[in-house]
Amino acid sequence: MSKELKTKIAEINVQLRSLGAEAVQEIKMTKDGKVVGQVRYGYKPQYVFDAVNDILLPENWRYEVLSREILDNQVVAEVKLFIRVQDHWLCKGSQMGQMQIVKGNVGDAFKGAITDAIQKCLSLLSIGSDAYKGLLRDVYLSGNRRY
Repeated sequence: MSKELKTKIAEINVQLRSLGAEAVQEIKMTKDGKVVGQVRYGYKPQYVFDAVNDILLPENWRYEVLSREILDNQVVAEVKLFIRVQDHWLCKGSQMGQMQIVKGNVGDAFKGAITDAIQKCLSLLSIGSDAYKGLLRDVYLSGNRRY
């Protein structure tokens, strides 16, 4: 990875950290009103995409949907992310994303699955790494919002 890209990734993470709890969400699965599995904390997708657009610029990253599958209650999508570095497109591989279908709305679930996969691809570059290191719980619980 180039020094230039490492610097930009660090800038993206600084921007995300500066937003505090307003950029963090609690992620939990529920079934019949009960929490199933582990409660996690991650950055809200729009804040991640805004930070990536601010630092990398929109024309310097893109994605391709490689596959999608509609199951009984969820949509699964595989996405490949590309980032332009010095006139070359870098790809670190593909990731799968998923989203539950709510009230029969397959379109929103498809969009959510793509968003999930893009964020996972960005994590391969350490963008939003605080989420994957488990560092956002205290940020979320602090409730400190930036206004």
